[in-house]
Amino acid sequence: MMIQGMKSAKTNKRETKKNGFTYKETRNMLWIGGMRSFINIVVFPFLLSIFAGLCLTLFIYKFPVVVSYAKKILPIGKQDSKPTSAKKIPYSFSKDRLKEYAMFESLFTVDPYALKKRMDAKDVNFLLVDVRSPSEYKQGHIRGGINIPAYANLDAISTIDERKEQIVSAFKKHSINNKELILYAGSSFSEAHRKVAFFLLERSIDCRILAVGWNEWRHLTNFWLPESEWGTVDMQSYITIP
Repeated sequence: MMIQGMKSAKTNKRETKKNGFTYKETRNMLWIGGMRSFINIVVFPFLLSIFAGLCLTLFIYKFPVVVSYAKKILPIGKQDSKPTSAKKIPYSFSKDRLKEYAMFESLFTVDPYALKKRMDAKDVNFLLVDVRSPSEYKQGHIRGGINIPAYANLDAISTIDERKEQIVSAFKKHSINNKELILYAGSSFSEAHRKVAFFLLERSIDCRILAVGWNEWRHLTNFWLPESEWGTVDMQSYITIP
């Protein structure tokens, strides 16, 4: 009887509930909770870092010419007055190339507010180029900009790559020597001015990309003007419309 009583007490102890759960249920919940924490803290960030690395690798692999040209003009040594041709070389992933790409934004992009200041100062050492179609250019453009179209009309935007030689030839016909070329398109999201910039850089023609397009320059001034100048700038002085 005593032995049976002891066994019964042990059985009751195992089945005793803690906070409404048996010890077995509590142990299982703790194990599941621990696994969830491990996945959230360790596994998920690890997978995310791998995904981010693959995205970076794919992106810089897609633009070898830009990175190759950037390497030539990085302020590591004395910059040549006449940049040599950007050679097409086999592209490989490396930390150095990541650093080069990280500097691309500062090397090739022109701040629209800085452009406005240069226009105010009557700076003649740059040439603003609108790469949109002739009809878009005639409807309105940034004051002082010339039109060297990358496409004939909006339906032909997808043919820019096919017109590469024609576009480069059109730029060479203009007096662009000793002037900084600043390209812009319809918006900051457009591919047109970026593709044209790549074509020119391949031919050792130095150029920059305006950080905004025509739409932001005319209609979204608060997007790029300092807040202290909101509502004080007459943009009609910086655009040409019919």
